[in-house]
Amino acid sequence: ILLFSLPLSILISRIPTKLSQKINSQNTVLQEYIDVIDQNVITATTDTMGIITEVSSAFCGISGFSKKELIGQKPQIAEHPDLPQEIKKELWRTVQSGQTWKGELHNRRRDGSPYWTEATIFPKYSENNSIIGYTSIYQDTSDKKRIEKLSITDVLTGLNNRRSFNKTLDKELSRAMRDKKMLGFAMLDIDYFKQYNDHYG
Repeated sequence: ILLFSLPLSILISRIPTKLSQKINSQNTVLQEYIDVIDQNVITATTDTMGIITEVSSAFCGISGFSKKELIGQKPQIAEHPDLPQEIKKELWRTVQSGQTWKGELHNRRRDGSPYWTEATIFPKYSENNSIIGYTSIYQDTSDKKRIEKLSITDVLTGLNNRRSFNKTLDKELSRAMRDKKMLGFAMLDIDYFKQYNDHYG
């Protein structure tokens, strides 16, 4: 009742100010969220040709490249040479068909050092539902990979251990059954290995 007793000109002048303050406040909160995501979530966006159009600061932090160095380049700039071609083909085949690809990627930093990520890559759509690019979200799994490596190698020799053998055998048996192929297995026995081991440690 008191509000409507004010002159109309005063009411009109006050509404935009309060609305503007509210919008500014919401924009500030939204920008804070965007900054948190930019600093902590490893993301990259490409166009349909695979050219990088956007990267987060977190992506720059893990890769060692600046945004200027990454934008306009292809993802291969941060790709490890050991990444199998089959994975890259499957990745592109999946996202170009409009589906989401999830998997492990071997990457390299600007200084050449390797790191691992779990990636989720999905298409971006325009208003008329056509694919206009792809967005990637990564999780750094380098520590997990190092622990995994330690669990399947012998500390003294660096050779793969029994755990690695079991894991590899299961994988190869599954592959042979899937491809309907034979699987060969050879076992070598080294004579007098104890003497060699005792002498060379």
